[in-house]
Amino acid sequence: MTFDHDAEVRTKSIPTAAHLVAAGFEPLGMITGNDGATIIRFSPAARAALEQFLLTKQRLDALVSGAR
Repeated sequence: MTFDHDAEVRTKSIPTAAHLVAAGFEPLGMITGNDGATIIRFSPAARAALEQFLLTKQRLDALVSGAR
């Protein structure tokens, strides 16, 4: 996964947004995407917390898949 570290963080995922808020980042606002979904915006400073969340989720998804 490659990220532009100067770009704002955007997510449609409520669990991902909740993690960022719990980590101390307040949303900059919301926009509606072309598909009608709400996109929640965060500052670029939230990038490390986002990456940590995504890597942890990936590990847990792999554990669950391996347990089946």
